[in-house]
Amino acid sequence: MQSASRLLRRSYATHARAREGRILSAPKAVRERRAARGLDKDSPRSSDDLTPAEFAYYQRALALGELMGKGKNGGEPSDKEWLDQLNQRRNRVRGIRIEKQKDGRKEVVAMGQKVYLPNIIFRMVRNSTPPGMPYNPYQATFRLPLSITKTDIRSYLLAVYGVETTYIRTGIFASPLYRARDGSMTRTKQTYKKAVVGLVVPFAPPPPMEELQDAAQRKGMQERNEKAFNIQASKIYTRRHLLRTTKKGSEKWTWRNIATTKRGQILKAIGEARWKREHALMATKTLMNENRAQGLPVDEIDFLEMKRLAEEN
Repeated sequence: MQSASRLLRRSYATHARAREGRILSAPKAVRERRAARGLDKDSPRSSDDLTPAEFAYYQRALALGELMGKGKNGGEPSDKEWLDQLNQRRNRVRGIRIEKQKDGRKEVVAMGQKVYLPNIIFRMVRNSTPPGMPYNPYQATFRLPLSITKTDIRSYLLAVYGVETTYIRTGIFASPLYRARDGSMTRTKQTYKKAVVGLVVPFAPPPPMEELQDAAQRKGMQERNEKAFNIQASKIYTRRHLLRTTKKGSEKWTWRNIATTKRGQILKAIGEARWKREHALMATKTLMNENRAQGLPVDEIDFLEMKRLAEEN
């Protein structure tokens, strides 16, 4: 199953729309530099695995003779072989050395101190893709704590998940300031760091539920999400917990074990309030007509009599 999903992701990644999304999702400064160098469009000789910039570097290295003898047969490497060598150099693990023992075995010796994984959370989100633009499978977006650096991101993804990266762009999104009731400035949301990471192996997540046109697929995804995460049960529990905590501090409040958050109970309470209001209006109208017939002021109404008439009706 994993091999099939990997094959599907790879087939999508080599699609023309995926390559277009990879080019268009680059920052504006990068696109301007590529346009100035004539790399904004795919060349007729371009490769499916290399970006236009990487293909230009490969062609330049071939022209200068820098790749002579670096291929498998002692010749020049192909574009795929050159890309594999480039990714190995990008994702090399620093701080270690491979030593050859007397018996011929090779051991990895750490040159520095041991690094332990911190208790941090990498939250993966979908890439920011404008409507009508293709999704870029060679890019992943994460939300991180503010203390994480680019070196930490590269090491964490490679050591924990085996994900090889090509580039990392980070940015801090600060929550806006609001003035509290006591006059102090506060932030309502948490400030976080966003990291956009380039991937060597493409990954295309499943489409969001809102973009699914087929009702059967949308219903199936909703059932799988409900079975895996209990979304509706969590919403009901959160609502009841909020009701319990907010009502607990009110005066003369007791928990009667009534599901007041259910639709039936809410409609019943609305109907009872409407019934009482209508009968109170009818009783008031009856008493006003009686006072008018007797020549008395209409504003002099016996409220006890009005209550009795409302209950009788």
